Amino acid sequence: MFEEDRHGMSTAEFLFPSDLEVTEKKLNRVLLVGSCLTALYFEQFKTRYADTAFDYIPYNFVSVLPQTPPSPVESYDLQYVQIPLRTLLSDRVIEGFHFNEPGFAETVLEDARNLLDVMLSAALVYNKSHGLLTFVSNFIVPQMSSASSLRGKGSNRDLVYIVHQLNDYLSQRVDACENAYVLDVDSVASAVGKRYVLDDIVYFYSHGGVTFQDWDDFGSIARNEPIPPLETVYPIKRDEFLDAAYRQIVTSYRTVQQVDQVKAVVFDLDNTLWRGQLAEHYRPDTQPWPRTDGWPLGIWEAIHYLRARGILVAICSKNDYETVRQRWDDVVNPKFVSLEDFASLKINWQPKAENIAAICKEFNIKPKSVVFVDDNPVERAAVASAFPDIRVIGGNPYLTRRVLLWSAETQIAQLTASLNGGKT
Repeated sequence: MFEEDRHGMSTAEFLFPSDLEVTEKKLNRVLLVGSCLTALYFEQFKTRYADTAFDYIPYNFVSVLPQTPPSPVESYDLQYVQIPLRTLLSDRVIEGFHFNEPGFAETVLEDARNLLDVMLSAALVYNKSHGLLTFVSNFIVPQMSSASSLRGKGSNRDLVYIVHQLNDYLSQRVDACENAYVLDVDSVASAVGKRYVLDDIVYFYSHGGVTFQDWDDFGSIARNEPIPPLETVYPIKRDEFLDAAYRQIVTSYRTVQQVDQVKAVVFDLDNTLWRGQLAEHYRPDTQPWPRTDGWPLGIWEAIHYLRARGILVAICSKNDYETVRQRWDDVVNPKFVSLEDFASLKINWQPKAENIAAICKEFNIKPKSVVFVDDNPVERAAVASAFPDIRVIGGNPYLTRRVLLWSAETQIAQLTASLNGGKT
Protein backbone atom coordinates (compact mmCIF):
# COMPACT_ATOMS: atom_id res chain seq x y z
CA MET A 1 0.00 0.00 0.00
CA PHE A 2 2.77 2.42 0.93
CA GLU A 3 5.81 3.30 -1.16
CA GLU A 4 8.73 1.53 0.50
CA ASP A 5 12.25 2.81 0.81
CA ARG A 6 15.26 0.67 -0.06
CA HIS A 7 15.17 -0.96 3.37
CA GLY A 8 11.62 -2.22 2.93
CA MET A 9 9.81 0.05 5.40
CA SER A 10 7.82 2.99 4.12
CA THR A 11 7.86 6.36 5.85
CA ALA A 12 4.13 5.90 6.54
CA GLU A 13 4.77 2.61 8.33
CA PHE A 14 7.86 3.95 10.07
CA LEU A 15 6.05 6.97 11.54
CA PHE A 16 2.70 5.29 12.14
CA PRO A 17 3.24 1.58 12.85
CA SER A 18 0.46 -0.86 12.00
CA ASP A 19 1.74 -3.67 14.26
CA LEU A 20 -0.96 -3.13 16.90
CA GLU A 21 -3.85 -2.64 14.49
CA VAL A 22 -6.55 -5.30 14.66
CA THR A 23 -9.79 -3.65 13.58
CA GLU A 24 -10.06 -1.94 10.22
CA LYS A 25 -11.56 1.54 10.57
CA LYS A 26 -12.43 2.89 7.18
CA LEU A 27 -12.90 6.58 6.51
CA ASN A 28 -16.11 7.04 4.52
CA ARG A 29 -15.95 10.75 3.69
CA VAL A 30 -13.38 13.45 4.44
CA LEU A 31 -13.68 17.21 3.96
CA LEU A 32 -10.45 18.94 2.94
CA VAL A 33 -10.18 22.69 3.56
CA GLY A 34 -7.04 24.55 2.54
CA SER A 35 -4.73 26.01 -0.07
CA CYS A 36 -2.32 24.63 -2.67
CA LEU A 37 -1.05 21.75 -0.54
CA THR A 38 -4.60 20.66 0.23
CA ALA A 39 -5.48 20.91 -3.44
CA LEU A 40 -2.71 18.39 -4.08
CA TYR A 41 -4.12 16.16 -1.33
CA PHE A 42 -7.56 16.31 -2.93
CA GLU A 43 -6.24 15.55 -6.39
CA GLN A 44 -4.18 12.60 -5.20
CA PHE A 45 -6.18 11.17 -2.30
CA LYS A 46 -9.35 10.60 -4.29
CA THR A 47 -7.36 8.45 -6.71
CA ARG A 48 -5.05 6.75 -4.24
CA TYR A 49 -7.76 5.97 -1.68
CA ALA A 50 -10.80 5.32 -3.84
CA ASP A 51 -12.77 3.70 -1.00
CA THR A 52 -13.01 7.07 0.72
CA ALA A 53 -14.94 10.05 -0.64
CA PHE A 54 -13.21 13.44 -0.51
CA ASP A 55 -14.69 16.91 -0.80
CA TYR A 56 -12.60 20.05 -1.10
CA ILE A 57 -13.17 23.68 -0.19
CA PRO A 58 -10.36 26.00 -1.37
CA TYR A 59 -9.19 28.28 1.41
CA ASN A 60 -6.39 30.55 0.21
CA PHE A 61 -7.32 33.88 1.75
CA VAL A 62 -9.37 35.31 4.59
CA SER A 63 -12.91 34.30 3.73
CA VAL A 64 -16.07 32.75 5.07
CA LEU A 65 -16.67 29.09 4.35
CA PRO A 66 -19.98 28.12 2.75
CA GLN A 67 -22.83 27.85 5.23
CA THR A 68 -22.98 24.15 4.46
CA PRO A 69 -20.19 21.91 3.09
CA PRO A 70 -20.50 20.05 -0.24
CA SER A 71 -22.08 17.04 1.51
CA PRO A 72 -24.19 16.90 4.68
CA VAL A 73 -21.99 17.59 7.71
CA GLU A 74 -23.06 14.37 9.40
CA SER A 75 -21.72 12.33 6.47
CA TYR A 76 -18.10 13.34 7.20
CA ASP A 77 -15.86 11.36 9.49
CA LEU A 78 -13.63 14.41 9.83
CA GLN A 79 -12.37 17.57 8.20
CA TYR A 80 -8.73 18.35 7.54
CA VAL A 81 -7.80 22.03 7.60
CA GLN A 82 -4.62 23.58 6.22
CA ILE A 83 -4.17 27.33 6.79
CA PRO A 84 -1.99 28.87 4.02
CA LEU A 85 1.29 30.10 5.47
CA ARG A 86 1.82 32.52 2.60
CA THR A 87 -1.42 34.33 3.46
CA LEU A 88 -0.44 34.67 7.11
CA LEU A 89 3.03 36.04 6.40
CA SER A 90 1.98 38.02 3.33
CA ASP A 91 4.23 38.58 0.33
CA ARG A 92 6.12 41.34 2.13
CA VAL A 93 8.45 38.65 3.49
CA ILE A 94 9.69 38.04 -0.06
CA GLU A 95 11.68 41.29 0.23
CA GLY A 96 14.12 39.83 2.69
CA PHE A 97 16.08 43.04 3.27
CA HIS A 98 13.14 44.33 5.35
CA PHE A 99 14.10 41.87 8.08
CA ASN A 100 17.15 44.05 8.71
CA GLU A 101 14.82 46.87 9.71
CA PRO A 102 14.00 47.25 13.42
CA GLY A 103 10.53 45.96 14.31
CA PHE A 104 9.73 44.41 10.92
CA ALA A 105 10.01 40.78 12.03
CA GLU A 106 7.99 41.44 15.19
CA THR A 107 5.25 43.03 13.12
CA VAL A 108 5.17 40.10 10.70
CA LEU A 109 4.77 37.60 13.52
CA GLU A 110 2.14 39.61 15.38
CA ASP A 111 0.13 40.18 12.21
CA ALA A 112 0.39 36.49 11.34
CA ARG A 113 -0.94 35.47 14.75
CA ASN A 114 -3.88 37.82 14.45
CA LEU A 115 -4.68 36.61 10.96
CA LEU A 116 -4.33 33.02 12.07
CA ASP A 117 -6.99 33.61 14.72
CA VAL A 118 -9.40 34.91 12.08
CA MET A 119 -8.71 32.18 9.51
CA LEU A 120 -8.76 29.36 12.02
CA SER A 121 -12.07 30.55 13.44
CA ALA A 122 -13.60 30.64 9.97
CA ALA A 123 -12.19 27.24 9.05
CA LEU A 124 -13.64 25.64 12.19
CA VAL A 125 -17.21 26.75 11.51
CA TYR A 126 -18.45 23.17 10.96
CA ASN A 127 -16.58 22.05 14.04
CA LYS A 128 -18.21 24.71 16.17
CA SER A 129 -21.71 24.36 14.73
CA HIS A 130 -21.86 20.57 14.37
CA GLY A 131 -18.97 19.22 16.46
CA LEU A 132 -17.23 17.85 13.36
CA LEU A 133 -13.93 16.19 14.24
CA THR A 134 -11.23 18.49 12.90
CA PHE A 135 -7.56 17.94 12.24
CA VAL A 136 -5.50 21.07 11.57
CA SER A 137 -2.21 20.79 9.74
CA ASN A 138 0.69 22.72 11.16
CA PHE A 139 3.10 24.63 8.93
CA ILE A 140 6.10 23.06 7.22
CA VAL A 141 9.15 24.89 8.51
CA PRO A 142 11.54 26.12 5.77
CA GLN A 143 14.60 23.97 5.17
CA MET A 144 17.21 26.68 5.56
CA SER A 145 17.55 29.89 7.49
CA SER A 146 16.41 33.06 5.75
CA ALA A 147 18.45 35.30 8.04
CA SER A 148 20.80 37.85 6.47
CA SER A 149 23.82 36.70 8.48
CA LEU A 150 25.17 33.80 10.49
CA ARG A 151 24.51 35.75 13.66
CA GLY A 152 20.88 36.14 12.70
CA LYS A 153 20.19 32.45 12.16
CA GLY A 154 17.53 31.24 14.58
CA SER A 155 16.72 34.78 15.70
CA ASN A 156 13.34 36.44 15.39
CA ARG A 157 14.52 37.85 12.03
CA ASP A 158 14.66 34.33 10.60
CA LEU A 159 11.57 32.88 8.91
CA VAL A 160 12.50 29.48 10.33
CA TYR A 161 12.05 30.94 13.82
CA ILE A 162 8.83 32.71 12.85
CA VAL A 163 7.24 29.56 11.43
CA HIS A 164 8.21 27.63 14.56
CA GLN A 165 6.51 30.34 16.61
CA LEU A 166 3.40 30.11 14.45
CA ASN A 167 3.28 26.36 14.95
CA ASP A 168 3.43 26.86 18.71
CA TYR A 169 0.68 29.46 18.52
CA LEU A 170 -1.46 27.25 16.30
CA SER A 171 -1.21 24.42 18.83
CA GLN A 172 -2.34 26.73 21.63
CA ARG A 173 -5.33 27.96 19.64
CA VAL A 174 -6.44 24.51 18.50
CA ASP A 175 -6.02 23.10 22.01
CA ALA A 176 -8.67 25.54 23.16
CA CYS A 177 -11.21 24.03 20.74
CA GLU A 178 -13.41 21.01 21.30
CA ASN A 179 -12.83 17.93 19.13
CA ALA A 180 -9.98 19.56 17.20
CA TYR A 181 -6.35 18.48 17.04
CA VAL A 182 -3.14 19.63 15.35
CA LEU A 183 -1.44 17.15 13.02
CA ASP A 184 2.31 17.61 12.70
CA VAL A 185 2.80 17.49 8.93
CA ASP A 186 6.16 19.21 9.44
CA SER A 187 7.43 16.03 11.11
CA VAL A 188 6.14 13.99 8.17
CA ALA A 189 8.06 16.19 5.73
CA SER A 190 11.15 15.90 7.92
CA ALA A 191 10.91 12.10 8.06
CA VAL A 192 10.64 11.84 4.28
CA GLY A 193 13.36 14.46 3.97
CA LYS A 194 12.40 18.02 3.19
CA ARG A 195 14.99 18.10 0.41
CA TYR A 196 12.78 15.56 -1.39
CA VAL A 197 9.50 17.34 -0.70
CA LEU A 198 9.50 21.03 0.11
CA ASP A 199 9.42 23.52 -2.76
CA ASP A 200 11.39 26.29 -1.03
CA ILE A 201 14.40 25.25 -3.12
CA VAL A 202 12.70 26.92 -6.10
CA TYR A 203 9.70 28.76 -4.65
CA PHE A 204 8.87 31.14 -1.76
CA TYR A 205 9.96 30.41 1.78
CA SER A 206 6.36 31.05 2.75
CA HIS A 207 4.69 28.70 0.28
CA GLY A 208 5.09 25.39 2.06
CA GLY A 209 4.13 23.17 -0.88
CA VAL A 210 5.46 20.01 -2.48
CA THR A 211 7.99 20.35 -5.29
CA PHE A 212 6.77 19.55 -8.78
CA GLN A 213 7.44 20.68 -12.35
CA ASP A 214 3.91 20.85 -13.74
CA TRP A 215 4.14 24.63 -14.21
CA ASP A 216 7.17 24.46 -16.50
CA ASP A 217 7.06 25.01 -20.28
CA PHE A 218 8.90 21.73 -20.96
CA GLY A 219 10.95 23.17 -23.80
CA SER A 220 8.30 25.22 -25.57
CA ILE A 221 10.33 28.38 -24.93
CA ALA A 222 13.78 28.38 -26.48
CA ARG A 223 16.74 28.54 -24.08
CA ASN A 224 20.46 28.39 -24.56
CA GLU A 225 20.39 25.27 -22.43
CA PRO A 226 17.19 23.21 -22.12
CA ILE A 227 15.80 22.84 -18.60
CA PRO A 228 16.39 19.24 -17.52
CA PRO A 229 13.71 17.26 -15.69
CA LEU A 230 13.56 18.53 -12.12
CA GLU A 231 14.17 15.10 -10.64
CA THR A 232 17.62 14.93 -12.24
CA VAL A 233 18.77 17.54 -9.71
CA TYR A 234 16.08 17.34 -7.02
CA PRO A 235 14.70 13.82 -6.57
CA ILE A 236 11.05 14.11 -5.52
CA LYS A 237 9.36 11.77 -3.05
CA ARG A 238 5.87 13.13 -3.49
CA ASP A 239 4.11 9.76 -3.31
CA GLU A 240 5.98 8.83 -0.15
CA PHE A 241 5.00 12.13 1.45
CA LEU A 242 1.35 11.78 0.40
CA ASP A 243 1.13 8.24 1.79
CA ALA A 244 2.59 9.35 5.11
CA ALA A 245 0.41 12.47 5.33
CA TYR A 246 -2.73 10.41 4.73
CA ARG A 247 -1.58 7.72 7.13
CA GLN A 248 -1.20 10.44 9.77
CA ILE A 249 -4.85 11.39 9.25
CA VAL A 250 -6.04 7.77 9.48
CA THR A 251 -4.03 6.91 12.59
CA SER A 252 -5.04 10.13 14.34
CA TYR A 253 -8.65 9.25 13.63
CA ARG A 254 -8.06 5.79 15.14
CA THR A 255 -6.62 7.40 18.26
CA VAL A 256 -9.55 9.78 18.69
CA GLN A 257 -12.03 6.93 18.15
CA GLN A 258 -10.01 4.69 20.51
CA VAL A 259 -9.87 1.90 17.96
CA ASP A 260 -7.96 -1.13 19.35
CA GLN A 261 -6.84 1.01 22.28
CA VAL A 262 -4.06 -0.48 24.40
CA LYS A 263 -4.72 -0.34 28.12
CA ALA A 264 -1.82 -2.42 29.39
CA VAL A 265 1.61 -3.58 28.25
CA VAL A 266 3.10 -6.69 29.84
CA PHE A 267 6.87 -7.15 29.62
CA ASP A 268 9.06 -10.21 29.86
CA LEU A 269 12.45 -9.61 31.51
CA ASP A 270 15.31 -11.66 30.05
CA ASN A 271 16.32 -10.43 26.60
CA THR A 272 13.38 -8.03 26.68
CA LEU A 273 14.05 -5.47 29.42
CA TRP A 274 17.73 -6.29 29.41
CA ARG A 275 20.20 -8.17 27.25
CA GLY A 276 20.77 -11.79 28.12
CA GLN A 277 19.55 -14.02 30.97
CA LEU A 278 19.62 -12.78 34.55
CA ALA A 279 20.77 -16.12 35.97
CA GLU A 280 23.36 -16.79 33.29
CA HIS A 281 24.81 -13.47 32.15
CA TYR A 282 24.64 -11.33 35.32
CA ARG A 283 26.39 -13.55 37.86
CA PRO A 284 28.62 -11.61 40.28
CA ASP A 285 31.59 -13.75 39.22
CA THR A 286 31.22 -12.98 35.51
CA GLN A 287 32.33 -9.64 34.13
CA PRO A 288 31.75 -7.71 32.04
CA TRP A 289 27.97 -7.94 32.02
CA PRO A 290 25.95 -7.22 28.89
CA ARG A 291 25.78 -3.56 27.95
CA THR A 292 22.65 -1.60 28.85
CA ASP A 293 22.95 1.24 26.37
CA GLY A 294 20.91 1.16 23.17
CA TRP A 295 17.54 -0.55 23.08
CA PRO A 296 17.28 -1.56 26.77
CA LEU A 297 17.58 2.08 27.82
CA GLY A 298 15.02 3.07 25.20
CA ILE A 299 12.50 0.54 26.47
CA TRP A 300 13.06 1.66 30.07
CA GLU A 301 12.19 5.19 29.07
CA ALA A 302 9.23 4.02 27.00
CA ILE A 303 7.75 2.40 30.09
CA HIS A 304 7.48 5.80 31.76
CA TYR A 305 5.95 7.46 28.72
CA LEU A 306 3.36 4.70 28.48
CA ARG A 307 2.50 5.27 32.13
CA ALA A 308 2.17 9.00 31.44
CA ARG A 309 -0.60 8.14 28.96
CA GLY A 310 -2.45 6.09 31.55
CA ILE A 311 -1.34 2.73 30.16
CA LEU A 312 -0.68 0.13 32.84
CA VAL A 313 2.62 -1.74 32.71
CA ALA A 314 3.31 -5.15 34.20
CA ILE A 315 5.99 -7.84 34.29
CA CYS A 316 5.42 -11.49 33.37
CA SER A 317 8.66 -13.44 33.57
CA LYS A 318 9.84 -16.97 34.27
CA ASN A 319 12.40 -16.12 36.92
CA ASP A 320 12.94 -16.33 40.65
CA TYR A 321 11.17 -13.36 42.22
CA GLU A 322 13.63 -12.84 45.08
CA THR A 323 16.60 -13.02 42.73
CA VAL A 324 15.04 -10.42 40.45
CA ARG A 325 14.27 -8.11 43.34
CA GLN A 326 17.73 -8.45 44.86
CA ARG A 327 19.56 -8.02 41.58
CA TRP A 328 17.32 -5.40 39.94
CA ASP A 329 19.38 -2.33 40.83
CA ASP A 330 22.56 -4.03 39.64
CA VAL A 331 21.14 -5.05 36.28
CA VAL A 332 18.93 -2.03 35.56
CA ASN A 333 21.72 0.49 35.57
CA PRO A 334 21.31 3.47 35.30
CA LYS A 335 18.32 3.10 37.59
CA PHE A 336 15.80 4.52 35.14
CA VAL A 337 13.02 2.11 36.03
CA SER A 338 12.18 0.24 39.23
CA LEU A 339 9.94 -2.69 40.13
CA GLU A 340 7.66 -0.19 41.86
CA ASP A 341 6.90 1.40 38.46
CA PHE A 342 4.98 -1.70 37.41
CA ALA A 343 1.35 -2.11 38.41
CA SER A 344 1.62 -5.91 38.57
CA LEU A 345 4.52 -8.32 38.98
CA LYS A 346 4.21 -11.96 37.93
CA ILE A 347 7.72 -13.33 38.35
CA ASN A 348 7.47 -17.07 38.84
CA TRP A 349 7.64 -20.37 36.96
CA GLN A 350 3.98 -20.67 36.05
CA PRO A 351 2.85 -20.67 32.41
CA LYS A 352 2.78 -17.10 31.16
CA ALA A 353 -0.79 -17.47 29.93
CA GLU A 354 -1.90 -18.11 33.52
CA ASN A 355 -0.02 -15.05 34.75
CA ILE A 356 -1.47 -12.85 32.02
CA ALA A 357 -4.96 -14.07 32.88
CA ALA A 358 -4.30 -12.99 36.47
CA ILE A 359 -2.98 -9.60 35.32
CA CYS A 360 -6.09 -9.00 33.19
CA LYS A 361 -8.25 -9.84 36.19
CA GLU A 362 -6.29 -7.46 38.43
CA PHE A 363 -6.56 -4.66 35.87
CA ASN A 364 -10.17 -5.51 35.03
CA ILE A 365 -9.45 -5.50 31.31
CA LYS A 366 -9.78 -8.00 28.49
CA PRO A 367 -6.81 -9.56 26.69
CA LYS A 368 -7.70 -7.60 23.54
CA SER A 369 -6.57 -4.45 25.37
CA VAL A 370 -3.16 -5.94 26.24
CA VAL A 371 0.17 -6.02 24.42
CA PHE A 372 2.59 -8.74 25.50
CA VAL A 373 6.29 -8.07 24.84
CA ASP A 374 8.54 -11.15 24.86
CA ASP A 375 11.67 -12.11 22.93
CA ASN A 376 10.77 -15.82 22.88
CA PRO A 377 8.63 -16.87 19.90
CA VAL A 378 7.48 -20.00 21.75
CA GLU A 379 6.19 -17.94 24.67
CA ARG A 380 4.53 -15.43 22.32
CA ALA A 381 2.84 -18.25 20.43
CA ALA A 382 1.61 -19.90 23.64
CA VAL A 383 0.13 -16.67 24.94
CA ALA A 384 -1.45 -15.88 21.57
CA SER A 385 -2.95 -19.37 21.46
CA ALA A 386 -4.46 -18.93 24.92
CA PHE A 387 -5.72 -15.42 24.13
CA PRO A 388 -6.39 -14.99 20.39
CA ASP A 389 -7.22 -11.30 20.92
CA ILE A 390 -3.98 -10.36 22.65
CA ARG A 391 -1.24 -8.60 20.67
CA VAL A 392 2.28 -9.98 20.96
CA ILE A 393 5.53 -8.32 19.87
CA GLY A 394 9.18 -8.40 20.90
CA GLY A 395 11.05 -10.55 18.43
CA ASN A 396 13.13 -7.62 17.18
CA PRO A 397 14.15 -5.33 20.05
CA TYR A 398 14.96 -2.51 17.62
CA LEU A 399 11.28 -2.28 16.72
CA THR A 400 9.74 -2.54 20.19
CA ARG A 401 10.15 1.01 21.43
CA ARG A 402 8.89 2.59 18.20
CA VAL A 403 5.86 0.32 18.01
CA LEU A 404 4.93 0.94 21.63
CA LEU A 405 5.34 4.71 21.55
CA TRP A 406 4.33 5.62 18.00
CA SER A 407 1.36 3.34 17.30
CA ALA A 408 -2.04 5.01 17.19
CA GLU A 409 -3.34 2.36 19.58
CA THR A 410 -1.07 3.54 22.40
CA GLN A 411 -1.88 7.23 21.91
CA ILE A 412 -4.60 9.15 23.71
CA ALA A 413 -6.51 12.10 22.32
CA GLN A 414 -6.43 14.18 25.49
CA LEU A 415 -5.15 13.87 29.03
CA THR A 416 -7.73 13.45 31.76
CA ALA A 417 -7.52 15.41 35.00
CA SER A 418 -6.04 12.44 36.88
CA LEU A 419 -3.20 12.08 34.37
CA ASN A 420 -2.46 15.78 34.04
CA GLY A 421 -1.92 16.80 37.61
CA GLY A 422 -5.52 17.89 38.05
CA LYS A 423 -5.65 19.69 34.68
CA THR A 424 -7.74 18.64 31.69
